[in-house]
Amino acid sequence: MTSPKQRAANRANALKSTGPRSEEGKRHASLNATRHRLSLPVDERVFAKEIAEISLLVREDCSSDIQAIELAKRIIDFERNESFLMNFSDEDAKNEIKSWGLNPHRSELIQLAQMHRNKQRVSVTFTTPNKKPKGKECAEEIKFIEAFLKLQDNVLLGKLRSAQQSQTSGFRYQKRAINQLIKGVQAIARGEDF
Repeated sequence: MTSPKQRAANRANALKSTGPRSEEGKRHASLNATRHRLSLPVDERVFAKEIAEISLLVREDCSSDIQAIELAKRIIDFERNESFLMNFSDEDAKNEIKSWGLNPHRSELIQLAQMHRNKQRVSVTFTTPNKKPKGKECAEEIKFIEAFLKLQDNVLLGKLRSAQQSQTSGFRYQKRAINQLIKGVQAIARGEDF
């Protein structure tokens, strides 16, 4: 069993983590980033107009056209990540969870399971034609209803987890874009190429 001291050390190390280290983990993270197009390099053909406009704005601070173009690409990368986070919303998943908690069908299923526990006559059964099941039949009905409710809960929690993971990925790629932009600006300030 892990001691509280070790658990605290593990959490501190996790906060410093730079991401996955195994090849499989790196590939999985790479696919997630590619799916959201956040880790893809800025395509000069797609963003040609934006690169030209931004490089003109920053050209006088740069030592060359190439440096201005590279800085423009970093600015566009930052804006792309910023746009993803601004447009990101997990409200749909949260609203679905709220509505599921108040769903009349869910309430009826919970009441139905309670009626089986109280050994009352029910109008609907799922695993037996008997409307007043006893013993094993009653236990099977309760088990079936609870398994169905748990399955629905897991589906909704999965949607919320997926939304939260997308947002976390967005923050990570935004941080990377900010760091790249800062490095570019610092290199320009020092008069270096990057």
